[in-house]
Amino acid sequence: MTFDGGSEANVVGEILDSLRAANVRVTIFLTGQFIRLHPDWVRRMAADGHEIANHTDTHPHLTTYATNHRQHTLPNVTREFLVGQLRRAEESFRTLTGKAMSPFWRAPYGEHNGELRAWAAEAGYRHVSWTQGAGTAEDLDTRDWVADRSSRIYRSREQIAARILEFGNGRPEGLSGGIVLMHLHSNRQTDRPHDGLPDLLRALQGQGYRIVTISQLLERLRTQPE
Repeated sequence: MTFDGGSEANVVGEILDSLRAANVRVTIFLTGQFIRLHPDWVRRMAADGHEIANHTDTHPHLTTYATNHRQHTLPNVTREFLVGQLRRAEESFRTLTGKAMSPFWRAPYGEHNGELRAWAAEAGYRHVSWTQGAGTAEDLDTRDWVADRSSRIYRSREQIAARILEFGNGRPEGLSGGIVLMHLHSNRQTDRPHDGLPDLLRALQGQGYRIVTISQLLERLRTQPE
């Protein structure tokens, strides 16, 4: 379970309460802007034991995907620009908490390519997306950010939960290793996805799944036999 925080945080308290009640630790990708705007929430995340990773400083577009559906690096995005974005977010977190960010980053809007990932890797950050496959039917982006009920990609709270719980059907490993994307903000007034989080966490735990951070997931993968 991973959560992204760009700048707004209108449901973060309810999410953190649900995670605490379920005794779950997750990885949360934060921008520097989020850290500066919501210091008390960030301190609580750290105190609750969640893993805090990098979502850049100001959540900029990095590729041309929004205009042509291609992941070509934008002309104004240089190595220095990207590394600066990561460093400023990192410094905001360190200044606030006295702790280092985990060495993972998630590109805003899912816009990344080999060049961008290589630049970030040189700065010490490994890119972590969410589970993706052959089209939208094979991913674990909950689309919780979609508020327009008429949108073809709108998913109700119940559909979001069912999608996650049924994702591993027919796979030997089930949902194990899957990375779910949710957000710390919602534009929905009703049918809010995070309201279903307590039931979803209980269902996953009831099926025998252990919800872990990205660091824990990678450590498990490293220690498993071939």
